[in-house]
Amino acid sequence: AQYDGQARQFPVRFTDNVNPLNNAYVSSDDRVIQCAMPDFDVRLEHFLEVIGRTDILASGKFLPQTHMVEIGAYGELIEVIQDWFRHHTCAEVVDAFKKGDIPHSIAYTWEEILNDPQANAVGAFYEVEALNGKKLKITHTPVRIKSEGELPSNRASYIGENGPEVLKGLGYSEEQINAMLESGALYVWDPSVELGK
Repeated sequence: AQYDGQARQFPVRFTDNVNPLNNAYVSSDDRVIQCAMPDFDVRLEHFLEVIGRTDILASGKFLPQTHMVEIGAYGELIEVIQDWFRHHTCAEVVDAFKKGDIPHSIAYTWEEILNDPQANAVGAFYEVEALNGKKLKITHTPVRIKSEGELPSNRASYIGENGPEVLKGLGYSEEQINAMLESGALYVWDPSVELGK
């Protein structure tokens, strides 16, 4: 909201990112890797050295960034970078980027996030017990206020579980609520029926 021009149009497509060094790319094994270099003019030559494509600098199209954007060449640079990613696995990209000191991050799968040491160290998850007794990890609220203390580890309500209570609060009678339940206008999931308990 604080920027003008291209950066104000959302969503920004991968191919329309005016900073190709601050973009996400797909490796040959279909992993998404986010590059994180907002300082384009300072970092471009080094980035191209790491991926072995300094040859494209001779065209004069890509520096400074304002010139690249002005002539619409950022899509061409994005394609050069994506082509390099297409020919490298995630492990190869990470190895090259670590050796070349390129800021990046792999877009984790859900299973990887659940086992991520950093996410677990900062308390991103809490455990709840499912109906079958299995322990599950659930995401914590992203913003926590110290003065409120630790939030209780509660499960979400079942489908319709709070319906009768909400309707009572709105002034509906027991008879009206029962009629809604009988007609199917109000549905309350009963886990004991589905799970045979």
